Amino acid sequence: MIIKMAILGIIGLVVIAFALSPSPGDVLHPAQSMTTSGHAAAQSDPAVDPIFTSLAVVPAEVAVNLSQTFTVEVWINNVTGMAGWQIELVWNRDIIKCVEAQVDTPSEWGGAAFDWFNKTAADVDPKAVYTAWQFGPGIDNNYDATCGVYFKAECMGPHGSGYNNPFNGSLAIVTLTFQALRAGSTSLYFSKDDYNSIGGYYEGMTVANSNPSPIAITDHTGSVDVRNP
Repeated sequence: MIIKMAILGIIGLVVIAFALSPSPGDVLHPAQSMTTSGHAAAQSDPAVDPIFTSLAVVPAEVAVNLSQTFTVEVWINNVTGMAGWQIELVWNRDIIKCVEAQVDTPSEWGGAAFDWFNKTAADVDPKAVYTAWQFGPGIDNNYDATCGVYFKAECMGPHGSGYNNPFNGSLAIVTLTFQALRAGSTSLYFSKDDYNSIGGYYEGMTVANSNPSPIAITDHTGSVDVRNP
């Protein structure tokens, strides 16, 4: 049986659980600055809407040489009351491949995330306090004949004081490192389609509050140009 997972449903389960639980090569890097809250501020980019909530690939344009590695970040910008997110980022698997991914859990959520992918309750440390939950397979460079995909979801967990603090502001939620495989160009875009993986069946891009309800967002893609020097 295939179970369809969505961050809205997961947050709903978290709310119930909280009510029942006691409280306890060369690498290119996008430029950053720091906000007063201690989070990195989004790289200035004319494609990113300065007012409305958005998901964006930063930098929006990358040019690299063949075999070079580079990093991009996925930013959530100008969000209010975020309790969870879910992204599906897609690229041409013949042009680039993803070699590393790092999720940045908001400090407002307590910062201690447990990744449930391929895990069961038996894997949970009973002495640990997890203030955020992660789901999804992450990097899949061979999703189909043409595409690689990064799929991940994260939400506030049921334990700890971090649960009561939805995230407000802007934050790089994921940093992805890629390697250039072949000369050519590819987009890095957010898919709203469902993602079917060995680990489950997941809905596409979503940002949600703790009600749980979706937060209206715009999305801004990136592009990568691989040159043969």
